[in-house]
Amino acid sequence: MERGSDASGAVGATLSALAESSGLPGLLDVEAAIPPTSRALVRRVAGRNLWIWHRVVDDEIVTLRVTKTPPMPTG
Repeated sequence: MERGSDASGAVGATLSALAESSGLPGLLDVEAAIPPTSRALVRRVAGRNLWIWHRVVDDEIVTLRVTKTPPMPTG
């Protein structure tokens, strides 16, 4: 993803929405598996085939990765 591109702006907007959220996981978050034994929350970047994988640790959001592959929900 190129810096300053529309896609990077959309990722930034989604990260801002996560940071400003009053309660996580939110309605837009789904729990998904990270093979072989881990899990994370995933939120789709609006209008894009991009997915932000994250965890909530205490009062912080830890961003794990951004992928082009949709998650496989665990539940």
